[in-house]
Amino acid sequence: MATYSPHYLPRSTHASHRLRLALTAGLGVTIWLAAVGTVMYQLSVPTKLGWLSALGVVVVSAGSVLVVWATTRLRRELRVRSAVTDSILNRRIFGTLDLPESGAPRSLRPLGMSVGQAATCTGVLLTELLNDPAVRLFRGVNAPGAEPSTHVVVAGRQVVLVESVAWPAGRYHVDRDGRVHCDGVPIGQSVRPLLDAVAYWREVLPRHQRVTAVVIVHPSGDGQVVLPAGTGDLTLVRAREAVGLIRNRLPRRGQVSRHVLAALVTAVR
Repeated sequence: MATYSPHYLPRSTHASHRLRLALTAGLGVTIWLAAVGTVMYQLSVPTKLGWLSALGVVVVSAGSVLVVWATTRLRRELRVRSAVTDSILNRRIFGTLDLPESGAPRSLRPLGMSVGQAATCTGVLLTELLNDPAVRLFRGVNAPGAEPSTHVVVAGRQVVLVESVAWPAGRYHVDRDGRVHCDGVPIGQSVRPLLDAVAYWREVLPRHQRVTAVVIVHPSGDGQVVLPAGTGDLTLVRAREAVGLIRNRLPRRGQVSRHVLAALVTAVR
């Protein structure tokens, strides 16, 4: 896995943000000194100060806390901007799709073709989404405690984890435990690890990001594949309908989030 971090990426200058950081820090020091001075004065001459002055101390102290919070947030913004340079921001595809043809079985896997073949077919489909300049495509995204996501599509506030399978004809459904059934019989596959990855990224990414998952089902043999209705977290979709479904989830206008890119770039292979 290739790991990217601010220590190994070229650093860019952001004069305006650094100036804001310096001004905010200076204002914070000024407010803090004023609060300390006011408290010391009240302790030395308590009879000359009433409730209004005490309220002023509280307001000044609260302002100091807010300035510290703003300073911390600005410093975090500078770190993100240093990690996600303009060249990274303008990239459209990240990571590599290097899936083993054998080894430990995945919780969701194709039948009738290899994991790599199914993921490659999905990758070809997802490149159609890159016609929208706001879309970024990640391949081989790792989440602690979960299986790597073969693809992740990002646009605006939408983050979509995409998995690839190939299943034969039948009527499929997912039970409450996440186990996949075909014609009422369990097939030994589960969506639970994928839902765990959704939960992980919802915890890691900024709160305003919407994280969902899609399982693209490629045909394996003849016959009709019937899939269950999607939920808010997970949707199973036939390959021929996948691009339209994902495109409908993505915002027509949306700015790429540096915070999201910073988190996902460190997680790609």
